[in-house]
Amino acid sequence: MSALVAANRGHRFGRMALKNQTTAAKTVFLRACSSGIVSVGGLDERTSFATLLSRVGTSAVVAPRWKIDAELALPTLDEAIAGSVAGQPLNKAMSSAVAAAINRECRHGKPILLSSREPGNEHCR
Repeated sequence: MSALVAANRGHRFGRMALKNQTTAAKTVFLRACSSGIVSVGGLDERTSFATLLSRVGTSAVVAPRWKIDAELALPTLDEAIAGSVAGQPLNKAMSSAVAAAINRECRHGKPILLSSREPGNEHCR
């Protein structure tokens, strides 16, 4: 992916840039807002970073499906990446990182909404 980023004007690239990708990591973490969204186009074709990367060997894409609060989400993603690199299964790395974020935010008295698509999923009530 680093060669892809370098070839596409710094840190900006889109799904079209992945069309000719021939290799990719088994697990890909994306930090951009809404990078986990599935788009529908053409004849009901569903495309996403995950569908494009799965063709070249990626088995998991971790990406937000909504606009993120960078102050909360980026450290959480960093913790998940660290856990995954340390050998934790992806689901365990993600669960631990989310639990740590909830604990961190609750100590400051801030409610945290885990998904903008699931109203009422706030913690620290």
